[in-house]
Amino acid sequence: MEKNERKIMEKIKVGIDAFNDLAKSHDAHVKEVERLQKELDELKNLKLIDQDGELLLECRIGDEYHQLLLEVGLNTILEKFIKIKEENENNSKRMS
Repeated sequence: MEKNERKIMEKIKVGIDAFNDLAKSHDAHVKEVERLQKELDELKNLKLIDQDGELLLECRIGDEYHQLLLEVGLNTILEKFIKIKEENENNSKRMS
């Protein structure tokens, strides 16, 4: 009977050790997920700075300020494109 009890105790110890290893692994995984989530959240922040490094605007991707930046940027690009196209058309008319 003593031999069987020893085997049972060894199996219990192995089971407890495996459980503890799993718990440590889980804790490490949770910490890594939290670290990655924090890093991802930081990447969602946009910072507009001037040439001296002074912060002009800080916003998050998708918020109202980000949407306004996109809108203003697209409008500026379109305006420049139209101006260049008109200048090219005027230059080609003068050359004709």
